[in-house]
Amino acid sequence: MEKVTAEPMYFRMIEEDGSLSFIIGPREGEPDSPRLLFDGKETAVLYRRPGQAVALTKLDELAVSVLKAAKTASFVEPKRPDASTFKEAATSGQISYEVPVQVVKKLPVAEENLLADENANPFKGKTPEEIGAFIDRVASVRAEG
Repeated sequence: MEKVTAEPMYFRMIEEDGSLSFIIGPREGEPDSPRLLFDGKETAVLYRRPGQAVALTKLDELAVSVLKAAKTASFVEPKRPDASTFKEAATSGQISYEVPVQVVKKLPVAEENLLADENANPFKGKTPEEIGAFIDRVASVRAEG
């Protein structure tokens, strides 16, 4: 089984048109043929690039119902995984990409890989204002197209 890193904190947005977006922490490298596998329950795994998989666990009921019918989902992340501060990451710009969604009976992931390391949480120690500013910036970038 492939090594999967559980995302310690992510945000999901459902637009008025029913499209689903996730904001995740920054990652090394550009996405390469990304795809999202979803178990139909409460976990989805983003295969971002070969050797780099990210688990989104504890999806809420609304996200689950949207994902069950979705053909694609959008992902947004800060460009700078090496940023030393949240502000630096949030102002470095974003990477935005669309991925196909595939519902599977069972995710090819070992259960122990679905536990997040809270120390890896890119939003740990950030104020609600800092997190809100980042989400506002992402919404602005998405609105620009």
